[in-house]
Amino acid sequence: MVSFGCDGLVEHDLLFSIAWLLLWVMFIIVRVIPSRNVPTVRRSRKERFRALKQEGLCVFFMIFLATYGNVIVGALYLLNPPWASWSYLSLSSELRIAGLILSIASLPYAYWVGQTLANYYSFTVEIQKGHKLITTGPYKRVRHPLYAATLLFLIGQILVSDNWVFLAILLAMVPGFYVRIKREEQMMIEEFGDEYRDYIKQTGRLLPRLGSRKADSQ
Repeated sequence: MVSFGCDGLVEHDLLFSIAWLLLWVMFIIVRVIPSRNVPTVRRSRKERFRALKQEGLCVFFMIFLATYGNVIVGALYLLNPPWASWSYLSLSSELRIAGLILSIASLPYAYWVGQTLANYYSFTVEIQKGHKLITTGPYKRVRHPLYAATLLFLIGQILVSDNWVFLAILLAMVPGFYVRIKREEQMMIEEFGDEYRDYIKQTGRLLPRLGSRKADSQ
């Protein structure tokens, strides 16, 4: 935890900082390993950049924030300059430990999603050659488990870091998440028709569907 005394001195809790950094490294690893040989991932950065721009400004802004925003703020968090003291929330150790648990729990879930997607994974919204509708594993009850795992991880890391700027970044990313999810679902309906419409009725977007509640409202 970061505490501030009246003399303006800052005591930085190195343990939480190390945990925050290690969790980010682990999250990147579990995301990269399942998709390292996927054809769409092996595209050049220029090609991926062009494809993301075609998805629209909202989605492009989300990806930009997720990549560069978190890197820049993360560097400031780890360096802990005194002038950045205004960005801390002063959360209790219990809440920060809860964040650790959330982040750790998201790691095997994200890896499971990546393994299930296999060669169908893509940085952009597109249908792969020979694409089949996946309704097993993490996709059995949730239509977008990769986004769910990412959000779980980011929320956990906000608590671990005790820094509200990470929360601001996440909130700014939400519209991009929503737009991309809507486009993915429309694309899947166009590709799989009634098969995907039936799948929608049985699942939730980010959380498992509960009772008779309509999936689209989740």
